[in-house]
Amino acid sequence: MLKRGKIIRMYLNEFIPDVISNLISEYDYYVNGVCEFTLEGHDSIMSSCSILSDRQKVYLICGLLDGTIQIWNTQNGEYEFSLIGHKNGVNCCTILSDERLITGSSDNTLKIWNLKTKKCEITLKGHTNWVTCCNVLHDGRIISGSYDTTLKIWKNDVCELTIKGLAGVTNCSILSDERVISSSWDNTLRIWNVRTGNCELIMKRHTSIIICHTILLDGRLVIGSDDGTLKIWNISDRKFVLTLTLNGHSESVCLCSVLPDGRVISGSYDKTLKIWNTKTGKCEVTLEGQSGCINWCTILSDGRIASGTVGKTLKIWN
Repeated sequence: MLKRGKIIRMYLNEFIPDVISNLISEYDYYVNGVCEFTLEGHDSIMSSCSILSDRQKVYLICGLLDGTIQIWNTQNGEYEFSLIGHKNGVNCCTILSDERLITGSSDNTLKIWNLKTKKCEITLKGHTNWVTCCNVLHDGRIISGSYDTTLKIWKNDVCELTIKGLAGVTNCSILSDERVISSSWDNTLRIWNVRTGNCELIMKRHTSIIICHTILLDGRLVIGSDDGTLKIWNISDRKFVLTLTLNGHSESVCLCSVLPDGRVISGSYDKTLKIWNTKTGKCEVTLEGQSGCINWCTILSDGRIASGTVGKTLKIWN
């Protein structure tokens, strides 16, 4: 592993423009992964992220705990601009089909942003506690989850449906059949019919808080929890069937995403990212070098990985 030093700094200064070099604090090489660069200069802790791609650039959208949203160019590491409007931390963000951005915040609101004009177009009000997750249904409607123990479905600026009967919502995902999966602080996971608002299936088999979940390319469900494990489940015949348990993290698993090749990447409070084979359950790659607990990660359109910590740094991995 190469560590920061005078030789690396001299190399960067000679071959990379100053505007990028100033953002790069480390260049770490690993047998199983390369940290291409570390972006610094955030004014607050990063808490969420999303990706926007056009024909020439891939942008990383970072939500911060101070309520701002920063946009970065992942090709050259340059900071582009910020969106200001939330009064508290930005906990979640995602891109709509028309390339507008939706963000959810601890100020209990969601906002829809026009990234071309850099202005907020719509503020969605209705939650009475932190908005923790947001996603886009196949028909274009927005679903949000909150610590107020509800899920809400929005069309334009109107809440069409409020789903009750949960504990504080930690995450939500969309199944291929348009049903919604939600996880809560009571260690449960629920599957919802978003047309009727009815709960169709409940999982109560986790003994720790379910922090994150995602859907594999083959339709199986991956769940990361406070006990440091990831579990992979089949959903069939109105049952959850456990197929694999992924062991390797030493602390809570706080994020998981699916790579384009079908493998899963997970991030943990143990300061590592791990890439897993979802057929064998084996950890194939461990990415180290983060300075703090990893609280988010996303997959860039070119296959690289962006990750952030409870500190103020962001790393781009190949």
